[in-house]
Amino acid sequence: LTIAQWNHLSNITHCYDEYHSLSFAQQTIDEQQKLPLKRRFKGNTIEQIMQSFASNVQHLYTKNADFLSLSSSTRSTLLRRTMLPVASLSCCFLAQTSQLLSNSAFFQTMEVTYGSASSRYGQLTAERLDRDVVFVKLIMALLIFSTFDCSTDRAGDQQSDPIDSRSIVDLQNRYVELTWRYLVHRYDDQQAVRCFS
Repeated sequence: LTIAQWNHLSNITHCYDEYHSLSFAQQTIDEQQKLPLKRRFKGNTIEQIMQSFASNVQHLYTKNADFLSLSSSTRSTLLRRTMLPVASLSCCFLAQTSQLLSNSAFFQTMEVTYGSASSRYGQLTAERLDRDVVFVKLIMALLIFSTFDCSTDRAGDQQSDPIDSRSIVDLQNRYVELTWRYLVHRYDDQQAVRCFS
């Protein structure tokens, strides 16, 4: 990695500050453990934790100089297309890191609140996430520049402004290269290929 790439990597990892949400989750867990078993992790508690987890994602957008350098119409389109999947990945990452998904009371309430299928999918996603925090942050940053439309609102597509494809592809290439160089620096070639895949 060059000095410029190290600086870019540092800026990306600082855009996403997971510590506030993790400390909130830990504080909530500690408070819940003091309650009788039947009163632990009610629906509103789960929603507060998930909202705290999802709120981290906004910083990936608002503190990322590359994202801010795009035209307002391109930023708007990217936000609409990528916010939900990136927020979902963020929630899975933070739930995994805080070990909430292994807490049976939390998971049971999550199933009631969000549905069994969604909760199981979130749990499987969290279990498959790499344990390298920097790598996961790079993946989330890369996903904000995805041109793949994950939204389900097809009517909105016709009204959206065109996306600046050239700028997006340049940014995608920059982030992919940075991710690859980080992995090669951190791991041996075989492990880097496995993570990248």
